[in-house]
Amino acid sequence: MNRVDYAHEFVSHLCDSIEAFVKRNNESGFFYRGLNLYHAVEIALYSSLSENKNLFSIFEKWNNGSLKNPEPVENAIEKKIASILCSLEENKFEVIRKENAIKRVIKLFIRFALRFLGIRAFVYLVRKILNKRLQKGISADVLFYVPNDRFVKYAKPIFDSIKAKVFYISHEKKAVDYCKKENIPCVNLSYFGSRILHLSNKKNLLDKFFITDKVDLVFDSIKRLHPKSIVVVEGNGAHDEIANQIAKSLNIKSVCVQQGWSPIVHNGFRNMSYSKMLVWGEGFAELLQPYNPKQKFIVTGSHILELNKEEKNIEKVKSIAFFAQGISRILNEKAWRDHVKLAVWTAKTYPDTKVIFREHPLYKILEEDRKKIEQYENVVFMNSDKYKLDEVMAASQVSVSIYSSTILESVAAGVLPIIFNVTSFPNFFPDIAKEGAGIEVKSFEAAQETISKLLNNPEIINGFRKPMMDFQNKYFAFNKETALQNIIKEIMQ
Repeated sequence: MNRVDYAHEFVSHLCDSIEAFVKRNNESGFFYRGLNLYHAVEIALYSSLSENKNLFSIFEKWNNGSLKNPEPVENAIEKKIASILCSLEENKFEVIRKENAIKRVIKLFIRFALRFLGIRAFVYLVRKILNKRLQKGISADVLFYVPNDRFVKYAKPIFDSIKAKVFYISHEKKAVDYCKKENIPCVNLSYFGSRILHLSNKKNLLDKFFITDKVDLVFDSIKRLHPKSIVVVEGNGAHDEIANQIAKSLNIKSVCVQQGWSPIVHNGFRNMSYSKMLVWGEGFAELLQPYNPKQKFIVTGSHILELNKEEKNIEKVKSIAFFAQGISRILNEKAWRDHVKLAVWTAKTYPDTKVIFREHPLYKILEEDRKKIEQYENVVFMNSDKYKLDEVMAASQVSVSIYSSTILESVAAGVLPIIFNVTSFPNFFPDIAKEGAGIEVKSFEAAQETISKLLNNPEIINGFRKPMMDFQNKYFAFNKETALQNIIKEIMQ
């Protein structure tokens, strides 16, 4: 098998291996400042290891029966995870240290000196004083804890509609700076001594993934402001779990708002324990519940998506939307470029059909690919910096994506999704095609054939209306205005 054939299996096994690893090592303590951060460690490990080339190579070799004895790994964590992942003894793997002994000694000396001289404690004290001054006079009923400006924008309709004292807060300076630039209320934070603290951290998992730093940056401020609710977006990041644990320790309600969907229920979407997780529809709660027995799910709907319940027959496909994604373990470069290639082919073959192309907010396509697409007059870029998702969906009759949450959102908007599954996924999860609410293809040629059929015979789309409506009712409970009010109600209750 080629490399991509193992990707889905690797990620699935990795998630289970991480859970097993953390469970085995929990006795060593994933506690800091009274917070149990084991789940934050699980999420951080997944974020770090899911794209780890060496670990993936080991998994491939294990499947092919070509592992060396011992197999080289980069560090002790990778050694332990590889052992669980491949069901082998740890002695089958050998750590090959990239860092020489002199550098290790220098780092240990700096770490010891900073702690021994009390510089770490001094930084904490200064930061605490500065934050107290920066936040003087601020009181908050609700805090939105976000890592980036993208989530600031996503949550802003909710943020703006809450009739109470509401602020953003973040451990990331870029998010705070964006809020200040846009004149959005945010909690001022001092980042004094952050680099020094990184150098003085102990060499454990909490410090390795900067979990202790994120806690230190926001804990005292949240404690001082003591809002009624802390709101996080998506909920699958280590920072989200940090906010959740801080909230628990201070008897504050934590509310997670669904932002998208991952067809792999990875570690970020497992073992959740927010006070409430607000989901778009009952279908998502049903899919997530087995992985999250302690989580309370509440169906609110999506506050950004206008549901389309119109049953008007389509006589002509006026436009088709291509939703791009970023290269990852599941989506390799060839599949990524094939998606762009398919958009170019569609624009060239059907000059009378508008081809909408939307880049992922975090992953821009290559300049050479952009030039290939832009040469056709019927191509329109509708990126998130200028167009809302609503507007893209309203302008489309058909969408094409590999495994983005826009597949699900297309059904909600009454847009027929083509799942261009040129990955190692057996099928998209949930299986939209099986339910008749979309079309799944597994090759470039099959995608070409499907697009041609739909554009030449648009009446085919009308046959998908009933199952699309059934799917929509299950996974998207309310229109965006009702959803917005539902979300606000759950945050404020």
